[in-house]
Amino acid sequence: MVNAIHSIEDYSGAYEATPCGSYRRLKETCGDVDILITRLDGKRDANILTLLIQKLSNEKFLVDHLTHSWQSQSTGQRDTYMGVCSVQGGKNRRIDIKIYPRE
Repeated sequence: MVNAIHSIEDYSGAYEATPCGSYRRLKETCGDVDILITRLDGKRDANILTLLIQKLSNEKFLVDHLTHSWQSQSTGQRDTYMGVCSVQGGKNRRIDIKIYPRE
């Protein structure tokens, strides 16, 4: 995921991707993939998730799209994608990618 973000022109080094959910909690099994993405300099950018979804779809990592929503509230902007990804061994898993302000 980090490599995909860094390979998008003008975004190299600007974002950090953190695995969350059951992976972060060190669970023995994991039914889905949860990724939190933050921009390191605190700036907001409405395009990065759309560009990332396009790139990961072209690379055949994302194999189905469920929803993509954008919310702007007084606490900050949030961008959320839910879909299906293909992981090692050809298994498909649900994936949630969320972009939140660093603060």
